[in-house]
Parts: sequence; C-alpha cells; structure tokens
Amino acid sequence: MTEKTETKRIEALTYVFFILLGAALLWRTAYGFCQSDESFYISTAGRFAAGDLIFADEWHPTQMSSLITAPIYGAYVMITGGTKGIIRFFRCLYLCLTVAGALYIYTKFRKMGRRYAGMALALFMLLYCHLNMATLSYYMICFQCFLLSFIIMYKAEKRLSYVVSGVFYALAVLSLPSLVVATVAAFVILALCCVKFRQIRQPFVWFLAGICIPLVLFIIYIFASGLGIAGILANLVNILSDSEHDRDYYQSFKAFFNAIADAYGRIYYLSIVLVLAGIVSGLNSRIRDTVRIYIVIADLMLFIYYTVMSIGHTGFMNTAFALFVFPLFFLTGKKDFYVFLSLFMGGLAVSATYSFSSYSDLYVLSIGHGLATAGGIVLLADFTAELTGSGVEDTSDGITACAPGVLKWIMAAVAAVFILITAVIRFVNVYRDAPISRLDTKITEGPAAGLYTTSEHAKQYDSVFDSIAKYDLDQG
Repeated sequence: MTEKTETKRIEALTYVFFILLGAALLWRTAYGFCQSDESFYISTAGRFAAGDLIFADEWHPTQMSSLITAPIYGAYVMITGGTKGIIRFFRCLYLCLTVAGALYIYTKFRKMGRRYAGMALALFMLLYCHLNMATLSYYMICFQCFLLSFIIMYKAEKRLSYVVSGVFYALAVLSLPSLVVATVAAFVILALCCVKFRQIRQPFVWFLAGICIPLVLFIIYIFASGLGIAGILANLVNILSDSEHDRDYYQSFKAFFNAIADAYGRIYYLSIVLVLAGIVSGLNSRIRDTVRIYIVIADLMLFIYYTVMSIGHTGFMNTAFALFVFPLFFLTGKKDFYVFLSLFMGGLAVSATYSFSSYSDLYVLSIGHGLATAGGIVLLADFTAELTGSGVEDTSDGITACAPGVLKWIMAAVAAVFILITAVIRFVNVYRDAPISRLDTKITEGPAAGLYTTSEHAKQYDSVFDSIAKYDLDQG
C-alpha cells in the first residue's frame, strides 16, 4: 500500500469516526429533560414567532438570540402542525450544525497539513456544550458562531471567507449583546492602526461587510415590526435593569478572577506566575530554551491538580486547559498571534463579558475559556511542533537535552486527557435530571415528546401539560 493510499484511508476513517460519534450523540439527545433553562430558550423563540415584539413584549437581556431561532420555531410548527417534540428537534438541529462545523474545521486544518490539531479542535467543538445542554441556547449560539467566525477567517484567501466570518461574528454578538462593548473597543484599535499606517486592509473591510448583513436585517425587522428606534429607547431602561444578575462593575470585575479561585483555590495564582515567567523568558531564546522544561513541569503539575478538581464539572476542563497553554505560548519561538489574539484572548474577553452580564460562577465563565481553549489547541500544536526542531538546543543539562521527545508526548497526553474528560462529561452528565441509568420513562406528549426522564419527572410534566391543555380548551 502506497503512502498516498494509506493517507486517504486514514482520512476516510476519520470522517467515518466523526459520523459515528455524531450518531452516538444523536442517541444522547433523547435523554434528560430540563424543566427550566431549555424550555425558556425555546419559549422565547415561540413568542417572537407568534408575533410578540422584541424589547417591547420581552425584557430579558438574552432575548436577541431568539430572533435567530424564531424562524426555525415557526417553520417547525408550520410543518408539523404543533410543538410536539420540538425540544428534541432543537437538540438534533444543534447536533447537525455542530457536526457540520466540526467536519469543516477538520477539513480546513487537514488541508493546511495540521490534521491532529484539526481533529482535536473539531472534537472539542462537537463535544463541549454549556452544562451539557446541547441545544440552540444563547450561550452555545454565541460560542459556536464566535469560534467559526475566526476559524473561517484563519489564513483565508477568498473575500467570501471574510464576509461569512463577519456574518457569524454578528450572530455571536446578537446572542451576547454585551459583547458589543469589547467589539467596539477592538474596532477602534484597528481603525487607529489603519490611520497610523495609512492603509485599510481589505480583509477588515470585507469582515465589516459581513457584519453589516445581519445588522441590516435586524434594522429592517425593527422598523417592519412597528417598534422603531423610539420603541427600543422607551424599553431600554427595563432591559438594562437586569435584577437577576444585579452586581456593580467592581464585583463583576472581581468575579472574572474569583470564579477560578472559588473552583481551584488560590493555587491558580501560580499559573499567573508561570505566565509572567513565560513572558520574561520568551524575550531571550537562550533563556527560553533553558527554562522551558522547568516551566512545563510546573505547568503540568498544576494541570493535573486542575484536572482532578474539574472531574464531574461541565466546562471546568476548559479553564484547566487554557491555564496550561497560556504560559506555553510565550515559550513558542514562532508565535501565531492571530490565534492568540482572536480566539485565546478573544475567549477571555467573552468570559469577562459573561462576568458582567450573566452568572459569575465558573460554569458560565468557562464558556469563554472554551473559546480560549479552542485557540489553545492550535497554540499547543505549534509549541509541540517546535520541540523536535532546531529551536531546542542540546546542552550539558541532561534534563534539557532529553526534553524535546519527552515534552512532545506530554503535550499529546494533556490534549488527549482534556478531550477524553470532555467526551465522558458530554455523555454522562445530565443537567437538572437524574443519571442516565434512571431515565427510563419516555414522554409522549407535548414539546418534550421523545425525551426520557424519571417516572417522577414524567408525572410532573404530564400534570403540567394536562393543566395547560385544559386551559387552552377552556379559552377556546
């Protein structure tokens, strides 16, 4: 068998693996019923599809993502004649979209000659979801669109790629409106750079053009609905007075750091020390090559600790992996600043945004850490690729001399552990329901039809559903 034939066989098996994993996740969509969050996501879309106005009839700050899902809700009701089974449909649709996104990412990186980085990144995109609610929530729409936006633009050569990237970024901001603050700040910096260098780069223009497409559609909707700018301003005070997440700015700023300390303890400050050590040593290649092994050993010990503390918690491994990769970026000779600034630091910006606009525990902030982790997978691949190159000098120090080969396997092991734990959590953890082994009763009516839950929860659901059906009947 020739090398070319063997490569094609491996590629075909990889695609088959992703399809089989998608099939396994399709089976998983039937288990677990959340009576709160997931129903809320879909009900808001249902209200907009039924004619309720954004801002005027709904004051929740996360409502804008429902503009994306309302057409899907409306199409489902029109085709099926009702909402029976719509919760699982939203789960299945989310799964199909993420499988497509994962295959795109793997294919793009494979063509760039970075098969393993692409596979790890695609697996992470497919397996991770906030609190294991794999549906079209405002959390996951923002996460997936933000990730795809910058992956599509990564080393793109066609104008269309930048336009599509802008569209996805606009959808991410639509799902997390408070992200517009960080976006405006980033665009101001880019604009100042354009003024300083007296040059406007074409990709930036096409990216802005892509952003304008959803923006124009949103403006058309606002005026076509009869709400208008005056209607938005009249209700803005109600939207901004979010009593559910009422904290002052100082508390929100502290929450960005305290959430990690609450989960891991103050030992996580050692990771910040390692980042600073990486920055300092990265300024001199000789110092970097000498201290690299010692920073990595300390970093690895912290990662093991974080991993133990993260077991059983959805998303915590994102934080652990991001903290592990952070100092390694500065120890890399040829740094990929695009990935570092767009995904890694951009992910931290998203996490900070959540600390101001949502709950401040690590379950939420780790969504942004997940975006940093997505970039971290690529950055870790860069770091690993340099280990066996000429950038690592042989010295009289036995530890440093044997470091490249050992470190390469350590990096692979860290990535494998991260993906494996994320996969286990994805299949095992059930949000606000019993363990899968106890989900033995199938719901047969209403929006949750097709889902398996406990007999007790099924009885509660049936009782509520019957009450609502009786009310509808009484109201004609």
